Amino acid sequence: MRSILKEKGESRAFLIFSLINAVFYASWEIIYFVCILLRNQAFNTAQSNMVLSGHTTYTVEVTSPMFAVLKFTSVLLPVFLGVWTAMLLINDKKRKQLYDKWLVVAVFVTDLVCALTVVMDITVLHMIF
Repeated sequence: MRSILKEKGESRAFLIFSLINAVFYASWEIIYFVCILLRNQAFNTAQSNMVLSGHTTYTVEVTSPMFAVLKFTSVLLPVFLGVWTAMLLINDKKRKQLYDKWLVVAVFVTDLVCALTVVMDITVLHMIF
């Protein structure tokens, strides 16, 4: 493992933080979509029960402790992105060799997809914001 790290890049801290960043963002995204699916299932179940009971007007509110966890961790998302970007810029300024370009691209794409999901939630879905 040590020989691989020495051959491919010079910043071990950047590699480790990139992996942590990617896992954090990807797990947030997965949890978010699982919560969306569970919320839709709860809405459909409640709607079916109300229609079968003969109610024409009703209000459904779906809550979960995961919504609070997602909201709290969504505050940490820009912090992780800021630290990762700063580490990338510092390593680039020092002209350190990065491990692989695919790692930087993969982490950036993961961050971008997660950011777009947060924007989609704020503007359209309103699950946690």
